[in-house]
Amino acid sequence: RDFQKVYKEAGETKLIDLKVGTETFPVLIHNVQLHPVTGEPFHIDFHHVSLKEKTTAMVPVEITGESPAVKQGIGVLIQPISELEVEAFPQDLPEHLVVDISRLSQVDDQVTVSEIEVDREKVLIKADPSQIVAKIGPLEKEEVISPAPAEEAAPIQETPVEEVKPEEKPVEEETKNK
Repeated sequence: RDFQKVYKEAGETKLIDLKVGTETFPVLIHNVQLHPVTGEPFHIDFHHVSLKEKTTAMVPVEITGESPAVKQGIGVLIQPISELEVEAFPQDLPEHLVVDISRLSQVDDQVTVSEIEVDREKVLIKADPSQIVAKIGPLEKEEVISPAPAEEAAPIQETPVEEVKPEEKPVEEETKNK
């Protein structure tokens, strides 16, 4: 439970001190595996880092603001990326990368990696600067499927049925009587 409290606050990008015996190490929480039934963590990887060397980490993308296009119902928000790899000294790693969508007012308006506001002297986003982080897509049009026009039914042809006359007995019955 103490770990869950720390993990909720630090996530995988905030530096924490891990005490092992009498020594304390600066670490990042790297991988948390949860029990499938209880949801409790049962395995945790800690990444020991040097405060003098840059490290890489996956940092979540956080959408803020409200898009006028979405608000007016002319488009939908598409977020193709939920996290980006960054490089920085451990103490400079951002908790999340903030993407403001309040200027996205038309379909096809977008925000790219190069437009993310971050201290570029301390943090390097390792993705392609032209990669789309958020975009306004067109609304899906509902197709109304109308029933196909009824085809004219072909006239039913009558097939003559042979009548069996009472005095004629079928062959099977004649052989049974003999």
